[in-house]
Amino acid sequence: MRCAVYQDISVSSFLDSFAMCSLPRYISIIFLIFFCHCSKSQLGLTNEFEQGSTVQPTTSAQQESVTETVEAPVNFTITSPLLGRLLFRWETSLQTENIKYTLYIWYLDKSNPVIDLTMEDKMFQSTLALHRGIIAKVKTVLRGSNGEVAESNWTQSVFPAPPGEKGTFAVNLECVIYNITYLNCTWKSGKSAPKGTQYFLYYRQKKHTEACNSYTRSETGNIRCHTKLSLHSDRKISVCVNGSSTQTAILPYYASFIPLDIEQVE
Repeated sequence: MRCAVYQDISVSSFLDSFAMCSLPRYISIIFLIFFCHCSKSQLGLTNEFEQGSTVQPTTSAQQESVTETVEAPVNFTITSPLLGRLLFRWETSLQTENIKYTLYIWYLDKSNPVIDLTMEDKMFQSTLALHRGIIAKVKTVLRGSNGEVAESNWTQSVFPAPPGEKGTFAVNLECVIYNITYLNCTWKSGKSAPKGTQYFLYYRQKKHTEACNSYTRSETGNIRCHTKLSLHSDRKISVCVNGSSTQTAILPYYASFIPLDIEQVE
């Protein structure tokens, strides 16, 4: 039996019908209870929503917690102040404690970061292979007093590879330091370098950069540099082998060495 059957029947008329009915008393009571229940449902008296209260829809803003947007780093730049060295620098207007930055650095020809670190400073320096081109991104990380962590969006910057045709840079570069005094480096011409390409070597120790002044030549050009070091240091030596050609631009090649790893004593 459906409640809709009784939607046009009043309670009094229904009771009158039962008073005239010859059904047993207990059956009359059952029908009376069922009628009253269905009538209340049709009249909207069963609960507070049916009594006229309005149900407000839940918005996405109510479903999600509202958090303050963290400012991303701005003015993110990558420069090369020294041979083979890059300086990563950014700014922020945030004036708060417990602020750190996550920095990712990778080569343009590689998908995985070669540097991944979190720090408090707004700058970072590193010696890298600049001929491969560099891409970096940085974000702000805030840690609240209750341990909650909030992060900004990433800010990205690119240091493009220097001009030059692919495959023209010097290859198989090897360097040796003799008796802590002399630097000897050898290389071969790039497979795409035109005949007659001339290569020249520059090296840096700390902030001091020098050009090689003594070369060994072959039919294809300079293939060896032998020069006296101007400084004696256990810090990295950065090397750049540049090239020149009348036919095309030669891509420079960058490398770095730890003196103790390439030192030979005679």
